[in-house]
Amino acid sequence: MVKRKENNISPAPILVIVFNRPSKTRDIVDFLKKMPRRKVYVAADGARHSGEAGRCLEVRQIVMELKNHHNLETRFSAINLGCGKNVAGAIHWVLEESETAIIVEDDVQITTHFIEFCDIALSLYRDEPAIAAISGGPLQNLDESGFPSLFLTSYPNIWGWATWRRAFQGFDLDLQKFSNRQIFEIIRRRFGINIVTIYWWVIVLLVRSRRIDTWDFQFYFQTWAKQSFALTPSVNLTQNIGFDAEATHVRTAPANVGQLNVESDNASIIQELDKASPNRAPGYERQLDTTLYRINFFTLAKLIIKYLITKPGSYR
Repeated sequence: MVKRKENNISPAPILVIVFNRPSKTRDIVDFLKKMPRRKVYVAADGARHSGEAGRCLEVRQIVMELKNHHNLETRFSAINLGCGKNVAGAIHWVLEESETAIIVEDDVQITTHFIEFCDIALSLYRDEPAIAAISGGPLQNLDESGFPSLFLTSYPNIWGWATWRRAFQGFDLDLQKFSNRQIFEIIRRRFGINIVTIYWWVIVLLVRSRRIDTWDFQFYFQTWAKQSFALTPSVNLTQNIGFDAEATHVRTAPANVGQLNVESDNASIIQELDKASPNRAPGYERQLDTTLYRINFFTLAKLIIKYLITKPGSYR
């Protein structure tokens, strides 16, 4: 059971991460224009090649419209940093100035209830080390009845989420301070001795060597190392709308991907923050293991082969 502070709410700054999708940037900018004034940070990665430079420029021009509506700060990279270094650097950038941040990428549809949920939860749990992140909803629609309205999970959903400086402190994109054995032991402590542990061990080794360029699995691992969790509502206050031809990595939505809940039902989730004492929901994690990550001996073998045949990269 986690502990909460008294409800003393202040609006958290919002970090928006954009790249080369003007239409999606337009959607989130228009949404933010309608919100009461607050601090908004926007980070934009640089173009990978000359063919997308025009779209990247258009995205930045759309972003600057927020200057008349919010206290806007921008971090526009002149070069392409890549997913891992760009996103992790942007989060560090905001949390150097603020104790809290609500983080949204350009392919995530958010709602006013999501912002309110994050503001309240960030305040209530600001000094609770067992909670490292506030998620906008489950990664997949729940396929079992009886889930609590709020629960803790080892899998933070970063399709609209929030965190604190204390939770992100020490984040290491390279994970070089851990040996392979230490990585395995940390994951085993969280998941036990089973195929799930081996699967995530190989994943972390892949991202550690930059055979996969990302940052979110490193954050997963950091929460496991710190023995912390993500607070997650049982309904989705956000939705990933980026599974399309413009996507960089995944262009087809995973099966049963989390769908935005109707707005009329979301107020009750926010009210639950004042009375719920969230606990871990192992059933949710088992669902993700089998249906989202598809953890089995076949997928594990594919990861091991990827590790063996792919050359390591570098974040430096």
